Amino acid sequence: MPNQPPGDAMEPVLPETSRHEPAARPWEQELLISGAVIFSLLQLPGWVDDRFVRARAHVDRETFTGVFLLYVYVKVSLYSLILAFLMHLGGRGYWVGLIGLESVYPQGIRWENTTYGPVTREVFRERLGRIQAHIDAADRFCSVLFPLAFSMVSLCAYSLWLMAMTAGLAYLGTRLSGDPGSFQTWFLGCVAVTVLVPTVAMMVDKRVGARAEPGGRMHRVLRRFGVFTYYLNAMPAIGVMFTTLFSNARRSMRYPMALGGFALLFIYVFAHDMMMREGLLRVGASPFYPEQAGQAAMAPVYYQDRRTPGEVNERAPTIQSEVIQDPYVRLFIPYEPMVHGESLPQRCPGVRPLNDGGVQLGRAPVSDPARTRALLACWTRLQPVSLNGRVITPAFRFTTDPETGVRGIVAHIPVAGLPRGENLLTVAPPPRTERGRKRGKSGRVPAYIYFWL
Repeated sequence: MPNQPPGDAMEPVLPETSRHEPAARPWEQELLISGAVIFSLLQLPGWVDDRFVRARAHVDRETFTGVFLLYVYVKVSLYSLILAFLMHLGGRGYWVGLIGLESVYPQGIRWENTTYGPVTREVFRERLGRIQAHIDAADRFCSVLFPLAFSMVSLCAYSLWLMAMTAGLAYLGTRLSGDPGSFQTWFLGCVAVTVLVPTVAMMVDKRVGARAEPGGRMHRVLRRFGVFTYYLNAMPAIGVMFTTLFSNARRSMRYPMALGGFALLFIYVFAHDMMMREGLLRVGASPFYPEQAGQAAMAPVYYQDRRTPGEVNERAPTIQSEVIQDPYVRLFIPYEPMVHGESLPQRCPGVRPLNDGGVQLGRAPVSDPARTRALLACWTRLQPVSLNGRVITPAFRFTTDPETGVRGIVAHIPVAGLPRGENLLTVAPPPRTERGRKRGKSGRVPAYIYFWL
């Protein structure tokens, strides 16, 4: 028998396949990386929300669809990664705990020391099994989480890229046709081509592909469509990871798991990040406290010194403070592209656009003064301002908030002659569009802005 070092005399030599992960993989670094990535990712949803609100203040209704889809896809991707790393961190912690437990108690559960009845003990013993089986299951779970999360993110990014390319082709077709109103038709046509062509080709391949003679005409046609589908579905980038996961999942669980995971994340984004933030979904409202008190309330959003620094609100008019110590009240009314951009030309047929839409190269030309005056006159007539119940006509001018980038009009209202104490500015809401009228949407309430001298 060969000589052995004294320290190894009592240590069993484990086969290669039974060694645990600490000897084969730096699991401490995995935990450190997961914690660092989670901390970094948790900062991003708020940043994305801020970017979306800032972008929403500058886009019209047609462009808003693309911005909104980009926002939803980015949030779903972020939440997918955050959940995956959280589960990975928890799973690895559980895995490390099991390994430590086995090192202290290698015999596992001592069933003779439990207080269960014989039948219950038998059931538990069959179901729980050995610690090693749980260690291996936790390791497999953590190993699959990363590719699963990145597959979901890759699918979101790919579909977003495909949608952007489709929108670009539709925009090009709209410009070539000279009909600005045909964008939706072009877009739906491009979507139909990118979706229907691969789908029909795959259906034909399933039906007649096995009977096609190799090298024959049908075989060559199906191969061309296969190559087209291969690149259209971004298989060179995500095919290995996604197909491996998809093909190894149980057939009955493939689509329910994938669709269910995406559906839950999309529902959360819509419910929490959109509807609750816009006040369309309310949870835990107090029955004796008004959510919208109208003229009986003082909304902090109307006062610039009470807003969170950098907060963007493209709907609420503002003044500088509740207590005015300046000789003027600075009233800012924001411009809402999706509302003013449609209602102003509809309600004032004589108002003409100040510039062309779409993508323009070069510096913007100086707006025509007559068109500018006509637009301001229309805007202030359709959205009048009252001071202590009396309609006033201050001189408005166009401006842009330097901190938030929100565009609008501003007027400086002198406070000389106003009563000491409470005063009230009332700003009418933007006029409803024809689209809103046809859908029966109720108009927004006026903005009641109290201030004291």
